[in-house]
Amino acid sequence: MSRLVPSGFLPLFVEHYAHQRPVRTGNDAAVHYGEMDLAANCNFLHTALRPPIVSTIFASGGMMTSGAAAPVLRALWRRRPFLDFTDWEVVVLAAMTGSTDSGRIRVEIASGAGLGAGGSSDSAAGVTITVPAASAQWVRLTGSFTYDATQALDTLELHAWIVGVTDTLQIHSIEIRPRAITTIAAGMTTAGFGPFDTTEFAADEPLPSAHRQWMVDNLEVLRKTRTDTIVAWSEDVARAAASQFSTTSATYQVVARIPFRSDHGQDSLEWTICGYEAVGGAGTVKLEVVGGASAEQALQATWASPYTAAQHSGTLACNENQDQELRVSIKGDGANAAYLMGLCAWTADV
Repeated sequence: MSRLVPSGFLPLFVEHYAHQRPVRTGNDAAVHYGEMDLAANCNFLHTALRPPIVSTIFASGGMMTSGAAAPVLRALWRRRPFLDFTDWEVVVLAAMTGSTDSGRIRVEIASGAGLGAGGSSDSAAGVTITVPAASAQWVRLTGSFTYDATQALDTLELHAWIVGVTDTLQIHSIEIRPRAITTIAAGMTTAGFGPFDTTEFAADEPLPSAHRQWMVDNLEVLRKTRTDTIVAWSEDVARAAASQFSTTSATYQVVARIPFRSDHGQDSLEWTICGYEAVGGAGTVKLEVVGGASAEQALQATWASPYTAAQHSGTLACNENQDQELRVSIKGDGANAAYLMGLCAWTADV
């Protein structure tokens, strides 16, 4: 007995349908499993349906640069982990300006033990990616690490530095998504997906109605718990006073309009922001679904690594199964500025 983990989706070819012939198609082993192919496709979606949670292109000249000799926190995102996955997969596009020094990019969760002095003692809560010397724009580099399943929201931090004093590390963009599942355990998953195994199907027998309902239930679990990310952005936090989204205006200024579409049953968004107000001032961020609900979040003046006082979260009602727009506005107090440094929003699990 085993639960197949196909490496690709198995299309059902129409020429294989005929009277008294089982539904069948090819698979990884080039063997026809009949009805099992349908179950294998469900298992494949369970392992490989991995919506991204972070997608950021850094704003200053299309890149973030670092010449620091020790790790410096440069970007952060806050997101609810997906059920049934265990690891985050990181993809960065980076470069080095010369052939002398190498760069380091570390992504870790804030609830972990973190970096040691000079980045010499990495904890198990993140991954350090080396950017080799002489890497041209833009080399694609990857890594993965286990996230903290005990956290309702994972705060993901990006640290950057170089090994040397001559060259400059350049980071153009980053994407973070769940790492694909490589094995499937028996029994119901946390999200409620029930994986199929090879003893439950036969190539020459019809699929029982109970099994078909099982498949439908599994697809519903995936639809409801692998929801879309609307936005997942971080400013380079070292650019605090030069954030691309800031204002001193005492009335709200719209800084972002983000179109999205909700799915069936999705009537709520979750959001997290990172931002601060100038010392002595008053600043606010407003999130609103155009024509619907809105939420306002007052900002604090504290702005120091690891920026926990600058992080806020909440929920926002949206319309089910409709094209909509998330509008983001900020305001200061007429003299002192408010700064938006990060924004993540996603459709909540149904």
